[in-house]
Amino acid sequence: TPLLALPIYGDQPKNGIFIKKSGLGDFLIWEELTADMIIDSLTEILNEPKYKENVLRMSVPLRDQPVPPTELAVFWTEYVIRHKGAPQLRSPAAQLSWVEFLMLDVIFILHLAVIVLLFILRRIIRVITAKIFGSSGKMKKKNE
Repeated sequence: TPLLALPIYGDQPKNGIFIKKSGLGDFLIWEELTADMIIDSLTEILNEPKYKENVLRMSVPLRDQPVPPTELAVFWTEYVIRHKGAPQLRSPAAQLSWVEFLMLDVIFILHLAVIVLLFILRRIIRVITAKIFGSSGKMKKKNE
């Protein structure tokens, strides 16, 4: 079936452009939408055989599977049951603490490195300006 896309947000506009360029259908812009545009687009994609041909051509590789998807779903469901939850298939990320999951330790070290680098850079700039201008920029009090 040819497509008529109405992209609203996110990656939908990009998908609408793909649909049009691939000849799978058409897309309409939400802000410019009128009833006539919908009727015209639907009439075109339903009456033009090129859209249906492109959809069929593109569906062939997707349907060319060694096992039908329903049989594959049944196999994996039975596999998990046979292997008591199949812990070997679970992601190790599921066992991470929230600190590890959010990588707070890495973020802390990176922030610390930036702070130390800025501190060292500030010191270097102070030394260079003191050499160039001849003072450290601080007023010294004389106790006499």
